[in-house]
Amino acid sequence: MSRSSTVLADPGVYGYGVKVNDRNELLVPGRDVEGFIHTLQTVNQDGKFFVAGSRKTGTFHTIDPDRTMGNPQTPILIAEGYATAASVHMAIGEPVHAAFDAGNLKHVAEALHGKYPDRSVVILSDNDHQQSGNPGVTKAQAAARAVGGQFVVPLFSDAEKAKGLTDFNDLHATRGLEAVRKQLEPVLQKVRGKGLEQQEDGLAMSL
Repeated sequence: MSRSSTVLADPGVYGYGVKVNDRNELLVPGRDVEGFIHTLQTVNQDGKFFVAGSRKTGTFHTIDPDRTMGNPQTPILIAEGYATAASVHMAIGEPVHAAFDAGNLKHVAEALHGKYPDRSVVILSDNDHQQSGNPGVTKAQAAARAVGGQFVVPLFSDAEKAKGLTDFNDLHATRGLEAVRKQLEPVLQKVRGKGLEQQEDGLAMSL
C-alpha cells in the first residue's frame, strides 16, 4: 500500500510500505540494513505483536517514499513506533526509521550508523513522563550516545500530559503537523547537511 488515509485512521497517518490484511490489521515489515525482512509486526486493537521466533533486534521499517536515503546529506532519524515515524515524515518530508520499541533504538541506531557512518543521527524520543525514570527518554539518550548522535523529546503542556500524550504522533493528533515541524526544526537545522564530526562532541541533545 502506498498512501491511504484509511491506514491507522486514529493516529491520522498514511501507510508507507505497509499493508492491511483482511482483518483490518496493520502489517509492518522489520528489515535489516541490507533490506532483508526478518520479522513482521502486526498492529490491531489488542496491541502490537511479532512473528513468534522471528528476529526483531536491530530490524526496523523505513519510511522513505521519495528514496532520499541515498543522498549523503540525509540525516538518520529513528523513532520508536510506526505511527510516530509516519507523523514525523509527514511533518518534515525526511526519511524516518521505526525501531518498533524503545529497547530496539540503540540496536537500530548502531546498525544504521554502521551502514551510513558519515550521517548525522537523531533519535526521536517518546516522552514517557508517566513512567518512572521516563524510559522513552533514557533509552533514546543511550541510543544517541552510542553513535555520537542527538535525541529530541516532544514537549507537552501539563494539560496534554494529563491526557497521556507521549510521542510525536500524539503531538500531531492534538496540535497538527506544523507543531511537530516546529519542535523538530531546531535540531534538524543543526544536523542537516552536517557530518558526525560537526556534532557537539557526540553529546545527545533534546529540545
